[in-house]
Amino acid sequence: MFTIVYAALGGNPQLLLLSAICVLLILAAGWDRIHARLPNALTLPAILMALVLFPAAWWGGLLWGASYALAWWRGWGIGGGDVKLAVSLGIIAAAQGALVLPWVIAGAAVLTLIDAALQHLQLVPAAAARGRVPHGPGMVTATLMAALLCAAV
Repeated sequence: MFTIVYAALGGNPQLLLLSAICVLLILAAGWDRIHARLPNALTLPAILMALVLFPAAWWGGLLWGASYALAWWRGWGIGGGDVKLAVSLGIIAAAQGALVLPWVIAGAAVLTLIDAALQHLQLVPAAAARGRVPHGPGMVTATLMAALLCAAV
């Protein structure tokens, strides 16, 4: 599949890597939605790819990752997978601009709250771990939406 994308994009390795990270992030969001966990096999390569694509935006991963690491350490409902996912998504969001990162973080929280409400109303199936709302889908959706909107402007 990636060979076809690579050829279709005129052999641009950066666009190939960008499409690969998008696939990884969407898989991570889906996995988190179904199983209520984010596996290292999806989160760790995403960090590496984000750093290769946007090395100057490393600070975004540090900020979002560190804030979630603190929340995880304090037991405030953030899992270890969310921390690792926040690093790659923070890099991607910061690459869109310094002011984009806080909006993406807020958007991720809002999307997760909407997901929690929909689960409570039983309008969407609950995640595998009862009583827990996966945060990965909201994080990925907010980040990719921001990246698409910034690219369109």
